[in-house]
Amino acid sequence: MQDPQEHIVQRALVSLLLPVVVTASNEADNRELKTRLRRRDVDSRQVAATPAQSPPRRVAVLDRPSARALTVLWSDACSGHYGHQTWRLVYAKRDAFCVLTGAPIFKGDEVFRPRVSGDSLPANWDQMILASEVNF
Repeated sequence: MQDPQEHIVQRALVSLLLPVVVTASNEADNRELKTRLRRRDVDSRQVAATPAQSPPRRVAVLDRPSARALTVLWSDACSGHYGHQTWRLVYAKRDAFCVLTGAPIFKGDEVFRPRVSGDSLPANWDQMILASEVNF
């Protein structure tokens, strides 16, 4: 029979290794992700929901190939590195903050978001750059 203290240690280790972060914004992000996956006919088991994240360590606008697109350098320990990621101009569907400047974004504002193809969903799919903050 195991000592009850071992169970406590085991539970503590498991909770440290597999933290569960549930916030209101995370639940909203999960609903939005599921909606996007349904629209794109992507199996939700292929994509892990992105937890609420802090701003990236490095984000920079490299180029503006057209009026409706940006090329962005994105580097973050949690969501990865994208050297030349294409972002497209859309309208914000929810309130957020600009990852470039930290300015508030309100639903309906023009923003740039990472381009999502039918078979891939980048880790930073839910991040936004306020269009008025881009100086190109």
